[in-house]
Amino acid sequence: MNFSSLRRILVCLRYGIGDVVMETPALRALRRASPRAHITALGAAPATELVARNQGVDDVVDVQGFGLWHWGDYGDAAATARVERWLDERNFDAVLDVSHAVTCVRLALWRRGGLFLDSVEGSLPAILTRNGSGQDAVIEDIRRGWGLELNPANSPGLALEQDEREDATLILRGLDLPEDGQVVAVSAVASSPLKRWPEDRLARVADMVADELGRPVLILAGPEAEDAQRVFAAMRRQDRARLANCLPLRITAAVLARCLALVCNDTGLLHMAAAVGTPALAVFGPTDPRIYLPRHAGCVAVEPGVACPLRRRNTFGPPACIATGRCLYSDLAGPGGCVGRVTAEAVMDAFQTMNPANRKARARHVA
Repeated sequence: MNFSSLRRILVCLRYGIGDVVMETPALRALRRASPRAHITALGAAPATELVARNQGVDDVVDVQGFGLWHWGDYGDAAATARVERWLDERNFDAVLDVSHAVTCVRLALWRRGGLFLDSVEGSLPAILTRNGSGQDAVIEDIRRGWGLELNPANSPGLALEQDEREDATLILRGLDLPEDGQVVAVSAVASSPLKRWPEDRLARVADMVADELGRPVLILAGPEAEDAQRVFAAMRRQDRARLANCLPLRITAAVLARCLALVCNDTGLLHMAAAVGTPALAVFGPTDPRIYLPRHAGCVAVEPGVACPLRRRNTFGPPACIATGRCLYSDLAGPGGCVGRVTAEAVMDAFQTMNPANRKARARHVA
């Protein structure tokens, strides 16, 4: 594909925060291949915030602006009309990854026709047999589908602006936290209750980390601040914690870039931390760390001793329990699901084996 001849390109971003982070190497490569094109990224907020600055795209559009609220949203007549009018106005030369667009947009694009280049998923099983990762599969699928030269060694990255770094400094200073890069952040944010490690255990780990390092930990809140407040309330030494309310994603990334490490669930923050070079320790439950653990920045996964038999092991996407909203093996795993079988001691043991200074280490897996 001769990308240099294109002038108006639409990229339909993947839906989740971690998914968007994983495709940042492709966005940078697309910019290099199409230096004169106007590249528009279409996706769902808040993930779109991550590519709004300094990621190789010229324009970022949120599907919420059309009145679309989830990936499978067909939209009503008004939303469909807004999408079709916008596509008429933009008149794109090429559309990349139609299959990842929200349903209403995808159908409108198919009705309209044009040049479509799609990274249909398919390389993951073979890549996993070679000890690769989900990130490797995303890049390989894009390389095949777009016909774009990509270096598999290029890791996801979030290029932060100076003002974002300065904002992070002010936030840490306002929370009376040291600015020496030795602060550990923790987060209970999760896209599903079945992926959320119990807050009381995260609080216990936060206490142990604060005791070991002799300094406060930073609790990062998500859109629903209650999860962070529950962690804070459950801590034995609340004077050893600082609570940061929900921040814009790029500012959160800038704060993470100033941290020694992050302790979190399998969530977008895990990928954001890795993308700014900060080691992360993630507690996994129904999802497979072979697929979703970032392959760089010294990331470590802790999971139950016995993995759920319903895990997706060779494909992307949520397992059956998340799709149905309940643990399908609760008689074995307990009402909170398999993630609740991970102990605080196992997480702390893994934290103590991390080498945060080795920011280029290949991600490890701790069972």
